[in-house]
Amino acid sequence: AVEFIKAKHEQPFFLAVGFHKPHDPFIAPKKYFDLYPLEDCDPPVLPADWEPPYEHTLPGETKEFNKFTDQERREFLRSYYACCTFMDAQVGKLMKALEESGQLENTLVVFFGDHGYHLGEHGWWNKVTVFEKGTAAPFIMAGPLLGKTGVESDAMFEFIDIYPTLADVLDLDNIPDHLEGLSFASVIQNPSESFRTEVRAITRRGEMLGNSVKNTKWRYVEWDDGKSGRELYDQLGDPIEYHNLAEDPAYAEIVEEMQLLLHNDPRISGSKE
Repeated sequence: AVEFIKAKHEQPFFLAVGFHKPHDPFIAPKKYFDLYPLEDCDPPVLPADWEPPYEHTLPGETKEFNKFTDQERREFLRSYYACCTFMDAQVGKLMKALEESGQLENTLVVFFGDHGYHLGEHGWWNKVTVFEKGTAAPFIMAGPLLGKTGVESDAMFEFIDIYPTLADVLDLDNIPDHLEGLSFASVIQNPSESFRTEVRAITRRGEMLGNSVKNTKWRYVEWDDGKSGRELYDQLGDPIEYHNLAEDPAYAEIVEEMQLLLHNDPRISGSKE
């Protein structure tokens, strides 16, 4: 990628660079591990006697993770942090190449992960969940088109919105008219704006699907269209999502509202529209 960036280009280019890290195996030069002493790597503390609402809430057997000693949990955290920093250093090489080739001020850089990750929350040390930890992903945009730097936004979007946004911002031609995603270019111009009022995620457990919908207040999950369970979490009062409220009568109206929201999407099987 660095060689490509430094080569002479007559036309604007698009370059996609994928980094394997911090995916396992957690291998990185020792200097990155040294940045994270074990005593500083504190694993999360779960609520007493917490259990997943359903066996399929988590994607596999947690027995091996449950065997982790405190030492092993800290080693896992240190390894993950080290690999994140190792990957970050590689991104730095690309940024340096853009700078040295005089293209940094004429390039839109988009950095994102493909999913979230649990680092001990819910007793899980992996991915493939529809919890916030499994579905929220890092996303950074940088470049001269964006104006101010270091600006954060709480706007929610889905990965399918990235391409329409880039096409919009870069004023590309011949964009397909059948895209499901939407452009959040307005948020780039005004980060305080909201975008999607809800976002969705889906996961699979064998032949069974888990569909979720999230707004600014609640996350709602249905397993096998609700036949194999439902989950409801208060995103504000319970941000790590340990307390399933779906079967609490006090939240019956919220469940009904979120259920309608979930099924009011043509991408979801059994949609009402």
